[in-house]
Amino acid sequence: TMKVLSSDEPDTFVGAAGVSYFFDDGGYFGADLGIGRAFDSTAATISYDFLNQRPQISAGWARTHSVC
Repeated sequence: TMKVLSSDEPDTFVGAAGVSYFFDDGGYFGADLGIGRAFDSTAATISYDFLNQRPQISAGWARTHSVC
């Protein structure tokens, strides 16, 4: 999964758009839109996959930066 977040500021709520590739059932793609929270170098999102018509939850590394 790769996602684009609406902000790279840590500790903020963000919009998210992403694409996924699923290896099961011979492989297939997904495309999702959702909301989430960016933290310090990580993010968690809840989104809806429009190609597969199902919700998606994800968490992982995100490039964020702090304003000093």
